[in-house]
Amino acid sequence: MTLLEDLAIIASDSLRALLALIRILLLLVLGTALFASLILAIASNGIRLSLLDANFYIAQLDKAGAYEYAKASVINQSVEGMLKDAPFDEQQKQNLSVELKAGFSEAVPTSWVKGQADRLIRNAFAYAKSESAELDLNVSTAGLKPSLKAQARKLAPKVIGVTVRNEIAKNDSPDVAAANEYFANGGVGPGGCASIEDCLAYCLAHEEECRDLNVTQEQVAGAIGTNATITGNGTGVVPQADANNTPAQLASLTQGVYDGLDRQVDSSVPDMLDLDALALHQPSAELAKVREPLSIVLLACNILIAICVALALVMAVVSGKIRSALRHVGIPFAVAGAVACTASFIAPGLLLDLVSKNLPSAGPASQLNQIALQVVQPLLSGYFDTTLVLSIVVCVLGLVMVALSFVVERNEQDAAARIAPLQNAQ
Repeated sequence: MTLLEDLAIIASDSLRALLALIRILLLLVLGTALFASLILAIASNGIRLSLLDANFYIAQLDKAGAYEYAKASVINQSVEGMLKDAPFDEQQKQNLSVELKAGFSEAVPTSWVKGQADRLIRNAFAYAKSESAELDLNVSTAGLKPSLKAQARKLAPKVIGVTVRNEIAKNDSPDVAAANEYFANGGVGPGGCASIEDCLAYCLAHEEECRDLNVTQEQVAGAIGTNATITGNGTGVVPQADANNTPAQLASLTQGVYDGLDRQVDSSVPDMLDLDALALHQPSAELAKVREPLSIVLLACNILIAICVALALVMAVVSGKIRSALRHVGIPFAVAGAVACTASFIAPGLLLDLVSKNLPSAGPASQLNQIALQVVQPLLSGYFDTTLVLSIVVCVLGLVMVALSFVVERNEQDAAARIAPLQNAQ
């Protein structure tokens, strides 16, 4: 062997060693970049799949019972506003308040409130994330009106009965005293009613069973705001048989009241509520401001996923062999998943402790701070629960690739062991 041949062999070995060193360094750099990209991809896509997902907020609201609470709050405030200046005493207001709240709660099912709220939340997120060009914040009440009218008819007799009774009480006549004495001595009217108020309410709801309500036309008209007439002697208040006051006439009076209630519901509750127009600050204008930033965030999430895939492919090509590619790509996946998984376990408690320690626990702002913590806690929990799932998926995927690399290596060794005797025989 000549000197030149020796030098060529040395140069060839040196070149192979240099290439191997470059490949190792390149794989280290690519593996570190893949590890960092996976961590960022898990964090960013955790935001997209939780904090930027309408279903996340819908689930949190449902879990917290927000729909029932919101419905009860609106009904309570509405009823209190209705009875605030009503001409009733405190006991009458309290009794009517209970019945009105129960009636309105039945008329507006929680399922309807949830359905409308869920649709609005999804529409808002779709618009904010540029998935929809138009923002639909309209609420249809057409399907709700029949139940509202039915409840109005159901509650009207009680309210009218209290009103008419108060009108009658203003006139301290012998008839009123006689009626009170009649009921005080155990007397009952139609349906077993045991007071002027109850009898008026009962007869307005069951006109077929009442032959006469013997209340003056002025008292009835003034109490229920109708021009309907009712015949009779107009002197007594205890229901009596009177041929001049037929069930048909009572039915006409009651139907007039009910028709007025239906018109009131139709005029007070529009078929379509535009929340964008009703709100003090238009939601569409506020959501339009975040469309571009959210688009950038969502684009960044997709870019990070693409970078992870590209880095994994480059590492596979640089590795050369299948078992090396699986191992070199799988290790960053497994390590990144394990690190992110650990962080998802530890971070929520640390962050909540940090926030709670820096918020004053006493003073005027303490209650507001507690409310803020109650809002932040489910958001943090939801986010880190999502990153935990993503971390486990990435870690398991990495472990599977590493395990497959050993399987491939074992198969290669078995194949080499089978081929070796044949080569030696030749």
